[in-house]
Amino acid sequence: MAKCPNCEKCIADLRSENARLRERLSMAREFAVGRLHVVWRADGMWSVGAAGRMVLSRDGRFEYELHPSDRDEAFLARTRYTLDEALDVALALVEREAKECKACCGSGVRDDGRWGGIADTTPCSECNGTGVAETDGAVEKCECGGKGA
Repeated sequence: MAKCPNCEKCIADLRSENARLRERLSMAREFAVGRLHVVWRADGMWSVGAAGRMVLSRDGRFEYELHPSDRDEAFLARTRYTLDEALDVALALVEREAKECKACCGSGVRDDGRWGGIADTTPCSECNGTGVAETDGAVEKCECGGKGA
């Protein structure tokens, strides 16, 4: 097997590019992960947020982002993550929602335009993904057949 004549140069170029990209990445203060946003807060901590001032707590529930003067240590402990934790939690949630949506509507992707082409995994509003809708107290098969929208 022939060795690259510029092997040491190639490795040095890759290391240089890696350092440049790491430097730029360290400047980022927000990441979009599906419909979620991972946002730098303070002291190297990050939050996982959704539309409308909601942040994900460590117990998996969304709660309102409090005004800075109303945030106590308990709130910060519940809703702040390291960058790696925040990205892992956001990715896992988006992937789980996509699987649940796939079970509902078959595609795993629902784009109603609110997320700029990024999937919104809200199940069918009539049947909530069950295929059975209730209209005026009567149970009937939903028009979507459990496929969503």
